[in-house]
Amino acid sequence: MGLYFKYSVVLLYIPAIAIYKIIKGRCVPSGQKCPIGTFPNGQKCPKRNVPNGHNGHRYFRYVKLILNSKVILIIIIISSISNGIVLFKNQQYNNLYKEVNTVTGKGIVVSNKVEKEYKNQYKVKIIDINGNSKYKNTYLFLKTDKKSKQEIKYGDEITFSGDFIEPTSRRNFGGFDYKQYLKTIKVFGSINVDSYKVTQHNKANIVFSFSNSCLLKFEEVIDSILEENQSELLKGILLGDSSNIDEDIKEQFRISSISHVLAVSGMHVAYLVIGINFLLKSKAGKNKSKVIIIIFLILYMFITGFSPSVVRACTMEILVLIASLIHRRNDTINSLSLSLILILIYNPFLIMNIGLQFSYIGTIGILFFHNNVLKFLKDIKIRNKKWKYKISPKLTKVTDRVKEILAVTISAQIAIMPIMIYHFNVFGMYFFLTNLIVSVIIGPIIILGLATITSYIIIPQIAKILAVGLSLFIECLIFISNIGELPYSKIYMKTPSILQIIMYYITIVILNICYEIYNSKKISTTRKASKKFNCVI
Repeated sequence: MGLYFKYSVVLLYIPAIAIYKIIKGRCVPSGQKCPIGTFPNGQKCPKRNVPNGHNGHRYFRYVKLILNSKVILIIIIISSISNGIVLFKNQQYNNLYKEVNTVTGKGIVVSNKVEKEYKNQYKVKIIDINGNSKYKNTYLFLKTDKKSKQEIKYGDEITFSGDFIEPTSRRNFGGFDYKQYLKTIKVFGSINVDSYKVTQHNKANIVFSFSNSCLLKFEEVIDSILEENQSELLKGILLGDSSNIDEDIKEQFRISSISHVLAVSGMHVAYLVIGINFLLKSKAGKNKSKVIIIIFLILYMFITGFSPSVVRACTMEILVLIASLIHRRNDTINSLSLSLILILIYNPFLIMNIGLQFSYIGTIGILFFHNNVLKFLKDIKIRNKKWKYKISPKLTKVTDRVKEILAVTISAQIAIMPIMIYHFNVFGMYFFLTNLIVSVIIGPIIILGLATITSYIIIPQIAKILAVGLSLFIECLIFISNIGELPYSKIYMKTPSILQIIMYYITIVILNICYEIYNSKKISTTRKASKKFNCVI
């Protein structure tokens, strides 16, 4: 928690305990015993001129159920443990920055070659540094000369020597923090390699080696059937690898508010599951298909390198399938929480990953705001009787579908808007239009992409035919991203403070609750009083 709020974790406990004390100390209805400590010797509460059913106790009972002593104790224990882990990890990083200068070490290459402007870069899992195994199983980037003749492959064990480069922190407010970014991928820093030698081959974990082979095969197929710009976009959509996409295209996607299609999300996984289920259901049966899909999703996480958005989407889908197999109802909030806990146990610094923030906050926004936003959109109807009865039922179904898509888009956008402004200082004005069109074409891209890759391995001629349609859809996606170049497509905004972001979320949650209460048909006495209060406002 200290990492997330940049302050001592104790500051989290003070308001939690204070709120609990306030709630516990609320007076109960007259004639009943007050809580211990409110009045001495269990003295009865004095009479109050409050109508029956409208006492203060009623308004606090829901909060009291959530924020009780057990919950506060769990929060304190878990946050203390998580804070201790983060402090330990930070100390480990700082020790390496201080102790390591010139490096002689041994490690296993756990990434494919990434070509930079002047160097080739590899991610290496350390075995020892300067003969010391203190930093075993940590990760560093090795930067080698492009002119080097000795080839390095995934899984090679190598010895190397060179100069350690400590990553730089951001120099200006709001700038890119490279040191913080490396922590999210568990990398300590870089080494400019003077010399290296491959000592053994195929030393990486067999499962990761297999998944890497699959990844290379997929990339090879995609490169062979599509042009460069299209192939890089498809890699981003299917594999979550947007590192080689042109920066101008990335910026266009960001301004058009469709950059989420380049990070594998629940939508991508849903289409993958639909495609696989369509192929297997008639042959393997319902339950066997679900088991095969679970295995495929686990492999998919390996192939994509366990990126946070992929883990979130796949974990939630796997939990849904498992619940269906054992005939249990799936709880979306619990599934979302479990996937986040698993990710943060693996690496607590991933909480600072922008993709993770967008993925989880967007999903939470859809869960909490979708129903009310959809209700609001459905209430927008044609009042003119002359036009109302001229609209065909088919057109009504289309407009209902459009409203559902817009409800999802608006709900996610409401939730991620302050985070987007905080990181990019820009807000896209045409997100309604772009997301509506993208939601129609992203499904065919994912399903056609998967079908093209699969058929290329079996029957290349069919893959070439499918690639024509796939190319057309990807060009449509690029065209949609150009909407960001239209006049008034973006608004530049000042970076909001953390307090402003918190106040924004408190405000939209209150407004959401008020709207829900105002439109409720069956309401309790408390909600009836709240509804009257809403009317007064």
